[in-house]
Amino acid sequence: MKNFILKIILWFLYRGIKVLNGRDSLVTREIKNLPENFTIKISSDIKHGKYVCFKINSGKVVKTKYADKIDLQIIFKDKNLAYRVFTGKLSIMEAYAEHCFIMQGNIYIAMGVTRILERVEGYLFPNKIRKRCLSKPFKREISMFKTYLLCLF
Repeated sequence: MKNFILKIILWFLYRGIKVLNGRDSLVTREIKNLPENFTIKISSDIKHGKYVCFKINSGKVVKTKYADKIDLQIIFKDKNLAYRVFTGKLSIMEAYAEHCFIMQGNIYIAMGVTRILERVEGYLFPNKIRKRCLSKPFKREISMFKTYLLCLF
């Protein structure tokens, strides 16, 4: 069951990044700072976990099935840790500090990507979870409802 939930959450995470690029100033700025054709893969487990892979092309976020070269890979040590982060029980910054995932790639760029992930979670989580999970609360530039609506369509 967790694998199915993680698959759905990773899909919403990717769609959230895509939707907020151009609609949220921090996400847009961080994506513009990424190199052209930069590929990111986020995996829920070291072995056979669910994953999402996307690249940045001309400032746009494009999902890819397979990539020859992955520039930044975030791999959670196990699916339970990924589940805790993606359901708001543990913030992405706490998970980073507690070494809950392995990061392969440029650490400077990785910090920008973790800021993007935290920001997207801030749009997707309800206020109660959001306050607990964000390092710095922020005012949403578009509503949570509109974010979900744009993610779905």
